Amino acid sequence: MLKCVECGHLVKEKEEFCDGCGASMEVYNRWFKGAEENDAFSQASLGVIYRNEKLSVVDLEKSFYWTKKGAEGGDSNAQGALGGMYLNGQGTEVDFEKSYYWTRKSAEQGNTTAKWNLACDFLQGTGVEKDVFKAIYWLIEARKDGYEDAANLLEKMNIADAHFFSEDILASIKYINKEE
Repeated sequence: MLKCVECGHLVKEKEEFCDGCGASMEVYNRWFKGAEENDAFSQASLGVIYRNEKLSVVDLEKSFYWTKKGAEGGDSNAQGALGGMYLNGQGTEVDFEKSYYWTRKSAEQGNTTAKWNLACDFLQGTGVEKDVFKAIYWLIEARKDGYEDAANLLEKMNIADAHFFSEDILASIKYINKEE
């Protein structure tokens, strides 16, 4: 069940109008149509909808289904979200290998949040072996995108400028990351 954004009334999937206030459900229906036509963004959007209690009755299995379809279709936001769903067991079993795979795939497509998440995973050893060099690599990548938390953490680690990381060292870390 979906929720009308105008009045919060519960509405069945693919209904044209809300029974509570008469508001159009066109946006939802466009996402359903796009998802059925294998549009990755629409699939990812449905994944978000089913995780958000303001937009639907939360259904993590449906969210996982649509998020995975969007991720497989190449949507980097869906890939990052799917990594998080595998990490936390949302709509699926916890699977650290799949979590890492999807989060990394998202990061490699430029998703800043995924870069940050990988850095945190490597720092904490969440689903991966602790590796400060890989963590620093992903922190630097996230900082390049303007991610303030990454810049702050690098500063706390006393490597905010990362000048001691030559381009050769960063290239080596990138190479090691690619080998996995």
